[in-house]
Amino acid sequence: MIPPKLIAEYFYEFKKVSFEGIGTLERKHKSAKADVADKVFVPPTAYIEFSPEVSNSDAFIKYISVTQNLTQKEAELKIQQFVTQLKAVLESKNEYPLDKLGRFLYNKNTKQITFQQNPDAFADSPFYYGLGEAHFLPVSRSTLTGSEKNETPKEEIHKVGSNFSKNSNTVAKITAQELKKSLEVIEKKEEQEKTEKKSSKKMLIIGISTGLISLFIILVFGLSYFFPSLDALHVYHKKHDSLKSKNNTTHQDSVQHQTHKDTLQHENNTKVQEEVHNNTTTSNAPTNSSIVNEATGNTGSYYIIVASFINPDIANQHLNTWRSKGFDAHITTSHQGNKYRLYIHQSDKEQDALNSLAEFKSKTGKSDLWILYQ
Repeated sequence: MIPPKLIAEYFYEFKKVSFEGIGTLERKHKSAKADVADKVFVPPTAYIEFSPEVSNSDAFIKYISVTQNLTQKEAELKIQQFVTQLKAVLESKNEYPLDKLGRFLYNKNTKQITFQQNPDAFADSPFYYGLGEAHFLPVSRSTLTGSEKNETPKEEIHKVGSNFSKNSNTVAKITAQELKKSLEVIEKKEEQEKTEKKSSKKMLIIGISTGLISLFIILVFGLSYFFPSLDALHVYHKKHDSLKSKNNTTHQDSVQHQTHKDTLQHENNTKVQEEVHNNTTTSNAPTNSSIVNEATGNTGSYYIIVASFINPDIANQHLNTWRSKGFDAHITTSHQGNKYRLYIHQSDKEQDALNSLAEFKSKTGKSDLWILYQ
């Protein structure tokens, strides 16, 4: 069971408390009011407003949980038990007291629940100014001086003392100076409340601004941790660009060196080809006839010539190459001894040589084979 005193403490602190199936109690503020026509002065006060509508009660559940050392579920169950008991008491006794706040009332005919506030519900709170409703007795203008007759009723209240009734029972006499002093106290308190609200907003703005500035400083120092300064960053990029430029230059030099090397290789190959060409001769190759006759007598042989060389060493190199290919290669020299002919077939018969020439052209893939008769 939740003590009613605990509910009252929560209400004073948070201004609102709600019960499922009952309704909501909420503290409201009423400003001071001077009704000149009815000669009534109503001081500022706080009052309790009851509504059958239920608002969110999560904060109340959490409050009960913390103050009673309960879990959230246990606190919610406690509140439900309190509401059940409250309804049972209302149905049986038609009222339920809620500590100093007041009491719930139940009308069996209309089946409606209402709330009646205690007159001193806010006697111990800063919303109680110690003043009751003041009723002023009529003032006869015949008793006023010439200057006072031209004053308004509102000015009369400030200037002329009157009798008023507190709670409609006690009649007291109050001077205009005391009333004016009370009004000044009230206005001062209202002004103080406005100042506190403005101060709260100002502090909130200052807090947000301070937070943003702190965040900015953290970001700046965080960036400076990774990049100590913009100059250092500039130096880093400068070194990076310099190294990149150096790598590009080295690459270009390497390409130029490779190009120069390829040029030299090409020149060397050209020289070798020229040397081979100079050391190789096909001057005796047939033009219109397939047989070159270099015989000095009436007898001779027919040779299928692959190539003719001036240098014997080169001739022997090619000899070994053709033999490695599986051909029966040999070398024969010219009568002058200045030409070395590499042949792969020898025959004593012309027709046999001609037939073999076509065969060897197909085997070797060379179309420039020719026949030497020597």
